[in-house]
Amino acid sequence: MVQPLLVTELIFVLVLRRLRSRERVGRPQWLAATATCAGLAVLLGAIVPGPSRSTPTMGAWITAVVLIGMLAGAAALLAHLGPRRVRAGLFGASAGFVWAIDAAFVKATTDVLAADGWLSVFEHWPVYALVSSGAVGIVLLQAAFHAGPLSASQPAVVAVDSLFSIVLGAWLFDESIRTTPMTVAISGLAFVVMVFCTVMLARGEPSSENHEPFVPRDERRSATASPMSPDTTILAPPAGFEPATHGLGNRRSIP
Repeated sequence: MVQPLLVTELIFVLVLRRLRSRERVGRPQWLAATATCAGLAVLLGAIVPGPSRSTPTMGAWITAVVLIGMLAGAAALLAHLGPRRVRAGLFGASAGFVWAIDAAFVKATTDVLAADGWLSVFEHWPVYALVSSGAVGIVLLQAAFHAGPLSASQPAVVAVDSLFSIVLGAWLFDESIRTTPMTVAISGLAFVVMVFCTVMLARGEPSSENHEPFVPRDERRSATASPMSPDTTILAPPAGFEPATHGLGNRRSIP
């Protein structure tokens, strides 16, 4: 149930852009960030997630890994087709599937840590599954960022990761959630608002194609200086140099 909180990462990006890079963040982006937080609060308040009440069996783990692997692999294969936005979205969805199962591995690893201590962590399989899924997720996420715009990849990551993290938490760990018709409707609407606002936030990200590299102030001054400034050095032509006339002196006027 913790994974949906990752949707707030773009909000922190806005704050960092404003404080560190001194970039102007428009009102639509701040409104989208506020609506994202509101949608997240409504979603978590509607389903009221509870603590895990069981430990997954090995059969359940195998089924979950196979299912997530098939979904992530299919999305990654389809990502080689279509325009850039489609490729970025499919790679983002593939990364979201992997991050969802990665979160389950994180919980399994921390459960071992809490029960048996640090040394026992390396004697059980969850930590190695965690490292492997994390590496695959990073590769797929970078592929999504390189395939197309952030406005296509980030909403797919947020939507798939959040949704399947909730599903895996309820399935594997028996985490209690409300499933009444009213709760499902409210949480579904809140989830749609979160995804839509994530699209708006991602669209507000500066394009890497239009981003100018940082240039120190002294270099900017020298680059914008007048060609005939006092610091300009004019090189004299070498001795014996004569400009080519190409026969201009031998031309005769035509009456």
